[in-house]
Amino acid sequence: MMNSNEDAKLETGNCPFGRRRFWKFPLIVATIILIKAGIVLLLWNALIPDLFHGPLLTYLQALGLTVLAKLLFGFHGPRPFGGPPWWKARWAGLSPEEREKLRSDILKKFGEKPST
Repeated sequence: MMNSNEDAKLETGNCPFGRRRFWKFPLIVATIILIKAGIVLLLWNALIPDLFHGPLLTYLQALGLTVLAKLLFGFHGPRPFGGPPWWKARWAGLSPEEREKLRSDILKKFGEKPST
């Protein structure tokens, strides 16, 4: 049961998860999705018909394509520089000899970088 002080916080918006702020998150997410759909529409209609003789998209089709891509490729946000977080922890736990062995194995597998 909430006391009158907690009720006052929710009503005045002082609570970080109060009623006033709750409606903003879905509105922001919907706005971002609609903007991305507009970008997909513009890029698709500018490139695909000329390059591949594909069809023009309507806005609803672009919206569906945006949602489909999000479902297929995931909802994760941008990754920090340097790769996934578990890689940094793994790298930090390696000894200098293990790091050098890993580097040489990667270079053997993928080849050396071209020198510039």
